[in-house]
Order: sequence, then structure tokens, then C-alpha cells
Amino acid sequence: MKRNQAWIIKMVREGYEIVDIGIDPTRSIRSHFYKMEKQIINQKHYPIIPYGSIIGA
Repeated sequence: MKRNQAWIIKMVREGYEIVDIGIDPTRSIRSHFYKMEKQIINQKHYPIIPYGSIIGA
């Protein structure tokens, strides 16, 4: 989990575009990694691109 946390912080710091593919409706349990990434992105008020807004998605 710490490696994933460091990775998402690095992506935000370096200004990468982040595409949020959303929650997988086929899973009964939500990913702890997704939750952690969303928390970091929200805390930093970092913009995301919703997957559905991408042309051809």
C-alpha cells in the first residue's frame, strides 16, 4: 500500500493527468488502493478526468 501511495503522490507532484475509471460494479468489495488514491487526490484538490468524458470510451 505504501508503494502505491508514494506512486500516486509522485504522479500528482509531476502533474500527470489522472483518469478515474470509477468503481468496478462487478466487485462486492471495494479496493483499498482505489480508496486511498481517491483520498489523496481529493485532499490535494487535484483534477481528474472522468473515464466517461473521454471520446470513444
